[in-house]
Amino acid sequence: MIGNLGNRRVATIGTASLLLAASVFVVRATGINSELRASLAGQSAMASRTAVHDRLVGSRVPLTLLGLSPSLASETQRIAKAHLLWIVDPDLCRQCLNEGFGSWNALGADRGLHRRLIIAGSGEVPAMARRALRDTDIVAMSKEELVAAVGPLLSNTKLLVDGNGIILLADARSGGSECGWSFDAQVGALRGVLASHLVRNQP
Repeated sequence: MIGNLGNRRVATIGTASLLLAASVFVVRATGINSELRASLAGQSAMASRTAVHDRLVGSRVPLTLLGLSPSLASETQRIAKAHLLWIVDPDLCRQCLNEGFGSWNALGADRGLHRRLIIAGSGEVPAMARRALRDTDIVAMSKEELVAAVGPLLSNTKLLVDGNGIILLADARSGGSECGWSFDAQVGALRGVLASHLVRNQP
């Protein structure tokens, strides 16, 4: 009898130990799995951004994307100004038009740079963004038109286009200021209207 009780106690302790070990394993495995998924998601986002950058930089944009009429200028004719295009799909990135206006507006000091916000699709521009964006053309284009013009884009894309319509710099993100540096500040530093130290840690 006593022996049976002792055996049951040992079996119970053994079972409890196994369950505890299994629980610890499951918790650790779940944590590792979450870390791996986050890492893969980050790598996937970086790969998407890199693919868009590589495809866009050096390509020529259609004049219509710059707000110019093809009937008034041939594709090879020099465009008077450089252009900074901000293409946003507000359906996929609502927060993209809630931040990042400081450096963008500071670029207004560059009289040789025309700034244009292009809304992809039929999404609305928040009233706050309309008030905040100074000296910026705001237009809407269908997503099909944009894909035909420059190919598939992420939901928050900026392009610096030179006087020949060639994309010199591109920044593509799936959200807002997720990469910790400001494309607008980089453009301003390269064009001599903003200090280079603003490139880091700006929206």
